[in-house]
Amino acid sequence: MRAAASCLLVFFCLCFSGCALLPAEEELPNMPIISEYAGEEFQLAYVQRGDLVETTNFSARYSSVRQESVAFGVSDVPYDELFISVGDVVEAGQLLGQLDMGDLHEQLEAARDEAERLRLSIRQTEQDRDYAMEEQRIRLSFIEDEEELEKADTVEDVAAPYEKALRETQDALRVANLKVERLESQTAERELRSTLSGVVSYVKRYDEKTVSRKDERVATISDLGSSMFVIEAGADAGLFTPGEWVDVQLTGGVCPCLVCEAAELNGIEVQEGFVYLKPSQADQLTLENNARGSVLVEVDRRNDCLYINEKAVRTLDGESFVYFQDDNGMRKMHPIKTGFAAGGFVQVLEGLDEGDAVILN
Repeated sequence: MRAAASCLLVFFCLCFSGCALLPAEEELPNMPIISEYAGEEFQLAYVQRGDLVETTNFSARYSSVRQESVAFGVSDVPYDELFISVGDVVEAGQLLGQLDMGDLHEQLEAARDEAERLRLSIRQTEQDRDYAMEEQRIRLSFIEDEEELEKADTVEDVAAPYEKALRETQDALRVANLKVERLESQTAERELRSTLSGVVSYVKRYDEKTVSRKDERVATISDLGSSMFVIEAGADAGLFTPGEWVDVQLTGGVCPCLVCEAAELNGIEVQEGFVYLKPSQADQLTLENNARGSVLVEVDRRNDCLYINEKAVRTLDGESFVYFQDDNGMRKMHPIKTGFAAGGFVQVLEGLDEGDAVILN
């Protein structure tokens, strides 16, 4: 009985272990999902016909073209006072400021007084000489004795001491005048005077410690009567023809201006590469100094030509081409010949017709 039970147990173990020895079932991968092809969407550009114009924009500033800077003529002298501020209207010769004068004014006044005293002395001596000479002529005319006449002083003898005094006084006057000139020069070096009538456009800042530097700009005077729009055009100055009218675009509108010829700028230091535009007299009354505007100038043009957005044109090995979309929505290369370019467009010489669509992006 016990032997029968053992055999039955062995049979069940073999059965269960046989199941474990069977090969595992292989798992197949999932089938790939294939999307249906859809053609790309392109942004298109179209060939157009018209005028292709190249322009360039210039900045213009309205300001005085005649300006003069003034400076002191001596160094290392403390500032006394400047009498002006930016925007002040001044006249030619007006005193704008001065350095510390010390006792220059007193010295100059004394020297001028001495020179005037010597001039008065000379005039008085000349009068005295002339009176004495005339008196001697009369006296000599009444002498009848020849011997007595020979012994009498001549008119020249009477005039001699006066002539000597005159020479001495004239020498003293020359020295006095030289002293006056020297003191006047020293005073002028310490004075700041306007060289023209106009408006103060710049004033140097200073304090009690500021000292002068010879010929250093202290103030600038602008002649508003010479105000014009000025363009720094450089090599492009030739785009402006003297005598033609151009429009200066301002914030508040347009200001027509005449391109000035060199002859109209007489007395003004004309800078190479600069263009000067003169508004009408009516506009000059309303324009503010330093007003800014712009001028659009035509550089070149092609009339009645085919053109296309330049972003649609590619180049390879020096050859131009575009892409177009075929009937299947695919992109195809197409060679073209291009020419003049302006404003983001390029002229089409060969390879495309008006209305043709090419791929832009």
